[in-house]
Amino acid sequence: MNVTDRKQPGTVAGHYVGLLLDYLRSCGHSPEALFGAARVAEIESVEVSARLTAQEYFAILERAVTITGDPDLGFHAGLLIAPRHLGVVGYVVMCCASFAEALAQYERYARLVHGIARPLLRRRGDRVEMPLDWPVESMPSPAFAQLIMTTRVRMCDLLIGRGNVPVDVEFQFATPRDPGAYQRFFGGKVTFGATQTRLTFPAECLDSPVITASAEVAHVIGVQADARMRELADEPEFVRDIKVLLTQGLAMGRFGAADVARRMGMSPRTLHRRLSEYACVFRNLLDDVRRERAESYLALSQHSLAEIAFMLGYTEQSAFQHAFKRWTGTTPLQYRVGFISR
Repeated sequence: MNVTDRKQPGTVAGHYVGLLLDYLRSCGHSPEALFGAARVAEIESVEVSARLTAQEYFAILERAVTITGDPDLGFHAGLLIAPRHLGVVGYVVMCCASFAEALAQYERYARLVHGIARPLLRRRGDRVEMPLDWPVESMPSPAFAQLIMTTRVRMCDLLIGRGNVPVDVEFQFATPRDPGAYQRFFGGKVTFGATQTRLTFPAECLDSPVITASAEVAHVIGVQADARMRELADEPEFVRDIKVLLTQGLAMGRFGAADVARRMGMSPRTLHRRLSEYACVFRNLLDDVRRERAESYLALSQHSLAEIAFMLGYTEQSAFQHAFKRWTGTTPLQYRVGFISR
């Protein structure tokens, strides 16, 4: 059974999905043409609420593999990882004093990137193991396993300048067409058809200093990361899932209670009842999501007000303007001008 056929826990931050979009662009494919400009804008938003369900993420990953015809897409995309793809977490780890501290901080804040596979570290004498913590019975797709393992090692390169330090890697999928590319990148023993997906590297790497360490910046970025963790923790998972689906639905024009209920696998009546258990009203959640998206678009994009209204699911610009003034007490144009002048 394919991994995407199962109910998969967790959500994925839009900036992490942006790594796949960047790879598609590097291959000459337009993500906007494939997924729609509004959808891509949602994915690449800097807002903490710009998250995808695991199912949505895997669907994009599999489509990217199909479009490019690249069975090693996860490996190739992983080579492009940059701190910005990890959001605030990327900048947290880049400011740490040592590789050990960076790994500890990544483990602490990993949910801000995605909640699919927790980072695990196991010290075995003079070696450190990082297995892929996979929460379901089926194997991870080759592309996902490639992506996770490659991005972890590539971030190691960016953090400490790994040089010639070999990293052993085990993959559960069959030997690819060009195993030599994996060997050259990881540098250690590369095993395919293994019983688990795992990285192993020398424990001495833990003491390596991070090239871009900065205690002052680390404190500031850490405060931001803590705030974002609280944002994720404050809302019940069910409510967060609804807001994720609403964010996605706005881009597709399918954001009604019936649309969301169908994607949640329940009736609209059950959806409203479940929300009431958390003292939430569907219409208010929709307003919250629209406001977050509107403020982001107005502050960080060059979209016209008419385009923003359309991306938020309004058929008329005037309806968007009235709603925005109700939410904020100011007009969209005044908000944009005020943000630019700050």
